[in-house]
Amino acid sequence: MSLLALLSNIAVFGYMIYKIAKTRRNPYTSELYTDLSQFKSIKALAE
Repeated sequence: MSLLALLSNIAVFGYMIYKIAKTRRNPYTSELYTDLSQFKSIKALAE
């Protein structure tokens, strides 16, 4: 079970690196996943 958790964390980290390189955004200063539909719907609910 812990191996599965480790592998999923590595996959998420790899996806984050991919998104940072593709969008050229700094995750510490701006939002990283602004193009996802879930982000847009949650942002609309927050406003």
